[in-house]
Amino acid sequence: MNSEFSIMIKEKRQQEYPTARKFFLSNSINCTYQYYSRIEQGLSPDFDLAVQLLETLSLDLRKGLLAWVRDKLPKATQKALFSEIDEKKSSRNTDHVSVSESLVINRMQAKLLETDPCLWELLTYISINQERGNVSKKTIATNFKIPSDDLDKYLRSLYEHGLIDKLSSESVTTKDWLFIPYEEEFSSIRDTNFKRALEQFFKQPPLDRYRTTITCLMNPEIKSIFEAKVVALTNDIINLAQKLESDESNKKLKKETVPYTIGVFSSKRQFGN
Repeated sequence: MNSEFSIMIKEKRQQEYPTARKFFLSNSINCTYQYYSRIEQGLSPDFDLAVQLLETLSLDLRKGLLAWVRDKLPKATQKALFSEIDEKKSSRNTDHVSVSESLVINRMQAKLLETDPCLWELLTYISINQERGNVSKKTIATNFKIPSDDLDKYLRSLYEHGLIDKLSSESVTTKDWLFIPYEEEFSSIRDTNFKRALEQFFKQPPLDRYRTTITCLMNPEIKSIFEAKVVALTNDIINLAQKLESDESNKKLKKETVPYTIGVFSSKRQFGN
């Protein structure tokens, strides 16, 4: 059975060379012709040879190596973790946000955030807007329409619980990315966050919102694959956002950016009332 990697190599080779032998003789490939022909038939090469073949055929390195990795994994759920969402190369060297850029909510912080939904709104607002420049108490008060004394209490609570890194009248900062763990003990704050996002969704005009649903049959294995693909999609969206933030050549696009919340949900479907 052909592997994803071998199919990718063979299809691109056929576009450029009429035969596998012609391709092999026209390039300095670090293996014998017999070995290369086995790769086109489904053999998975070692890493260095895989990279050489991808570069020789001018194939997307990230996409090709993801296919190479998937071929080596035994389970569909494992393969799904290496799903390619965007064919463009990522500007980041990893699919995960670094610890220095992210804030993982802990138990103590979650208990505070559950006391008032406004706290999470403030934290998210600061995180998403700080890349555009300093977020000050004045700008927060203007957007949230909160009395100064109340805002000071909110921000002081966030600061004392380690949710804000810097707190002054002219500069309020936190981490670039906020993450609520998936464990059951954090389900309440996740539910609250989801409900508020959904309420905002229905307040937006049709052109500013997107939605689609799929109703299909799933078993535990397919459900696991779906969830792994959502993680891969989430990572890729973060990569795209990071690329935009670091791209100094396209200032116009950066000025046009506005906050968006992207939500994905799944649940068992019941029909009727």
